[in-house]
Amino acid sequence: MEGSKALWASKTVWGSVAVLIVAISQVLGYDIGDASGWTEGIVAVLGSAFAIYGRIKAVKKISK
Repeated sequence: MEGSKALWASKTVWGSVAVLIVAISQVLGYDIGDASGWTEGIVAVLGSAFAIYGRIKAVKKISK
């Protein structure tokens, strides 16, 4: 891997953050509106897919 990049520039980190937010909101029982429960699932799937894509495409390490 060449060089490094900031934590906020990582697709893997952003995808993981999206999944984490969904998981925490479900545990805390937050109601995000009239979505019938499917919105959280969609965001979790998209966040996971983005994290996996980011990990596959990564060419730089995340700087500390």
